[in-house]
Amino acid sequence: MIKKKLNFYRNKLSNQLKDKDFTEILKGGGINFLTKSLTVFIGISFSFIITTYYGAEEMGVFSIINSYFTIAIIVSLMGLHTAMLRFIPEHIVKYSLQSAYKLFLQVFKLVFIIAVIIAIIAYFLSDFIAIKIFENESLIVIFSIAAFFIVIQALGKLSLEGIRALKNMKVYGLLEVSVAVFKITLLAILTYFYYQEFNSVYTLFASFVFLLIGALCFVFSLFTKKNDLLDTVKTYSNKDVVTVAFPMFLTGVMSVVISQTDIVMLGAMSNVSEVGVYAIAVKLAFLTSFILTSINSIATPKFSELFHAGKMEALIKIAQKSSKLVFWVSVPIIIVFIFFGKFMLSIFGDEFVKGYPVLILLALGKFVNGIAGSVGSFLNMTGHQKVFNRIVIIGGVTNIVFNFILIPKYGILGAAIASMISIILWNLLASLYIKYKFGFFIGYLPIKLNVNKKPNFFIVGAPKCGTTALSEYLREHPNVFMSTPKEPHYFADDMVKHRGIKKKKDYFNLFNGTTEKHIAIGEASVWYLYSKTAIENIKAFNKDAKIIVMLRKPVEMVYSMHSQHQNSQGEDEPDFEKAWNLEVERKEGKSIPKHILHVPNLYYSEIAKYYTQLINLYKSFPENQVLVITFDDFKNDTKKKFNEVLEFLKLPAFDKNSFPKYNENRNFKFHFINKFQKKEPILIRNFRKKIMQFLGLNKFEIGKKIYNINSAKTSRKPIDTKIKKEVIDSYKEEVNNLSNLLKKDLSIWNK
Repeated sequence: MIKKKLNFYRNKLSNQLKDKDFTEILKGGGINFLTKSLTVFIGISFSFIITTYYGAEEMGVFSIINSYFTIAIIVSLMGLHTAMLRFIPEHIVKYSLQSAYKLFLQVFKLVFIIAVIIAIIAYFLSDFIAIKIFENESLIVIFSIAAFFIVIQALGKLSLEGIRALKNMKVYGLLEVSVAVFKITLLAILTYFYYQEFNSVYTLFASFVFLLIGALCFVFSLFTKKNDLLDTVKTYSNKDVVTVAFPMFLTGVMSVVISQTDIVMLGAMSNVSEVGVYAIAVKLAFLTSFILTSINSIATPKFSELFHAGKMEALIKIAQKSSKLVFWVSVPIIIVFIFFGKFMLSIFGDEFVKGYPVLILLALGKFVNGIAGSVGSFLNMTGHQKVFNRIVIIGGVTNIVFNFILIPKYGILGAAIASMISIILWNLLASLYIKYKFGFFIGYLPIKLNVNKKPNFFIVGAPKCGTTALSEYLREHPNVFMSTPKEPHYFADDMVKHRGIKKKKDYFNLFNGTTEKHIAIGEASVWYLYSKTAIENIKAFNKDAKIIVMLRKPVEMVYSMHSQHQNSQGEDEPDFEKAWNLEVERKEGKSIPKHILHVPNLYYSEIAKYYTQLINLYKSFPENQVLVITFDDFKNDTKKKFNEVLEFLKLPAFDKNSFPKYNENRNFKFHFINKFQKKEPILIRNFRKKIMQFLGLNKFEIGKKIYNINSAKTSRKPIDTKIKKEVIDSYKEEVNNLSNLLKKDLSIWNK
């Protein structure tokens, strides 16, 4: 039994590793995880030295200066480091490494200029920050010195992100570890040989210089090793670069607000010792989202690479797999905090144990951040940085408001509650936006939820125009879910008998099989376009739905429709010309076939009035949500039109080369069997499916075999020349108007 289980998990792991994109994420994230683990361990040891030899007050000062630099650097970088993570992989994929290098140099110069300006401003504000904000005159000198290191830290951070953008995680990790080792070594030496107040802060300053020198050496080496003078170089103006970077900058500012507001406001509204206790809890809580940070380090440029290469399906897979990995690594950390949190805090000193509730609350917030997945990286790298910026602003404002309300009353506990609420809020909003925009969540929960997503696209007609073929081709796409039956006609409530589904619950049940992978969920009720109410009802149901319309030469459509009506026993007049001329009588309620479901469907002079129907459609849906395809174009180049549909529905490319014919003209031996198959009651259909599945017979496609046995393909008798001309003439004005509306030459339809 154990051996069987081991083989199962071994095979599962082997299958996961076959995905080269996820393997790259796993490998890069794994390297970063190891280096960050070492960096965090060294960082905690660094904090241990401060708290043991200098006390909670020194830890508080160090945390305040660290927050000061975080804010100053995020302003100095202006989002350009994040924009670079998007631009560099894009340039390498589309242009060349040389193009990416030129962009890096351009960004480097911009950051240098901005950082110098920020450093000058910070220097002249040193007194104000120390006295007015933190009410501590002893910090004036520290803030004055710190201003000079803003430029050094900004350029060092930018260079480090350049290495990350090149996806060289070994060098990226090596530098992070080297800086951490340098910092703790220097602090240990200063503590032993030259013990004085603020040694931890001076060590921080020295580490910035160390990072800049190391990062610059590596980043220029990586950029210049493979350059060719003949490489394609894409240039941007500074304005273009800043336009993309600025929303990311605002997002970064709000992220800093979320991560640093609690410490800054505690420093201003409480005392430095409280800040020190809180800072240690923050460091430990960071372990919960630690794996997410490691994954993001390589996932961010990978997202950009896949998105700009048009590999949407691969992008979805690695985003979701990464979230799953984060979840299973984070759970044990939460459990350890719950049972051993107090002990872990006591290592730093007894005064830090009171930070236990803070640790749990912060860890829960970070845990939600982890299981939501790389939402920020995903939105930034797919061109939705402005939306993510707004989401993070909401989170930042929420954090400030709750800190302002809760800190005076609850101290460090209030700060932790505010931080947890804001983190959960912005992750939830970002996840919901990704779901809304892309149709899936990238987060992970081990509970299998019944997704039951509602349709987001409709093939609304017209009948006999290739809708069955298109819906079946789409059904083959792994990210598409098409309803069964194909034509529920739920929204055509003016076609009472024609509606296969009448209850909302039954309609939603048609989509029970949807999962997170299904980006496009649709149905193909061909009479929606002709219906008087369906389009308006669809709009009320989903105003953002995509609408696909397929049209055919009217004379061909109505002649083919007459044949279909006969096969379904909805038409009892076998002669098309007579059926055409019966329309006046039928509008008066005469000569109505017994089994017709909706009498107006027999009005052959009206069912192909596409111009009138499209005008009605455009009243409810804008043109950018509507795709019109003519049957001739679809038939002549099916693959091209199929790919246009995929692009319209924002679906990943799908390698499909075979396009079999569907719904060809057939004669039926037993019409009652055909009628039952087409209009099988939903309760019977669901019961039949479960029985077939239980008995293992569903794979034999018995229903399809019965359909084929009961029918035979047959060529339709050519339409009589006289009635053909009459039909064409009756639709001529409609066709001309339609031609103008679609800006497409349809003159052949009038011949």
